[in-house]
Amino acid sequence: MISDFDSNKNKLCTVCNERPSYGCSYGIPLITPIKPCLTGGSCKNMKRCRDCRNRRCLDVGMTPTSHELSVPEVADLPKIISKSKSDKEYSNTIQFLKELDRQRTKTFLTKLSMENLSFDDLITSNSFNLIQRTTNFNPDFYDWATMDQITAVRFMKRFPFFDYLGIQERKFFIQSSYVQFIILCNAMRTINLKSAEAIYPNNVDVFPVEMKKFYEFCPTKLNRIRCYLVHKLRELRTQHQPPTRILDLMSIIFVVYQTFRDFAEVWTIYHVANPDLELK
Repeated sequence: MISDFDSNKNKLCTVCNERPSYGCSYGIPLITPIKPCLTGGSCKNMKRCRDCRNRRCLDVGMTPTSHELSVPEVADLPKIISKSKSDKEYSNTIQFLKELDRQRTKTFLTKLSMENLSFDDLITSNSFNLIQRTTNFNPDFYDWATMDQITAVRFMKRFPFFDYLGIQERKFFIQSSYVQFIILCNAMRTINLKSAEAIYPNNVDVFPVEMKKFYEFCPTKLNRIRCYLVHKLRELRTQHQPPTRILDLMSIIFVVYQTFRDFAEVWTIYHVANPDLELK
């Protein structure tokens, strides 16, 4: 390491005896660019040959025992390559989210809601009146949409930090992101169903009949919402050499955001055109 700069800066380099040193390296005055070599040699041209320079370094008293040249002992390797605490916490978080999503999916596919809850009720309620769905019952759009809302909000409420939020903070957190979460879940489910556009199970459309009739002369808007994110996810899954994970995530986030904007637009237009018409 370079040290004792002031006391050695006017001395000649001990190795080459030609150029002034810029400090003390490994115990001797040395030109900064000259470093100890790791192999021996017999060449006399120390300006070009690292082997010769290494031998000269040792002759003038340089000791290659500095920590800069040291390598970990074999016994220390398991400690070095073992996961750090942050890595383990990251892994635990991923497993926690996977388990939450597994429970959300199971509830979505097997339960029905017997209540007509408001958005505020969804946030403040600690339990929901859900019943087991029978095999001969075929849910319609409203059944699936209700379970979409309940399971999405329930998923988000189980984040560890949620209990530390105030009432208004909880409402803002869920209201600002639960629709985007539903959009992503629907697209992922659609991929597993091998469909080209977002659907609920049993080929139930993600839009109610009233809205499909309203947009029947302009189906492009609804089709974009159904298909855009599904196509992006399928593209990322099938490409042979995917980009880095961060670029994948950024592209998915962008498409989710754009789909949400399209969704908000069609709902706003629908309600403005039909102020007295309420969906079931």
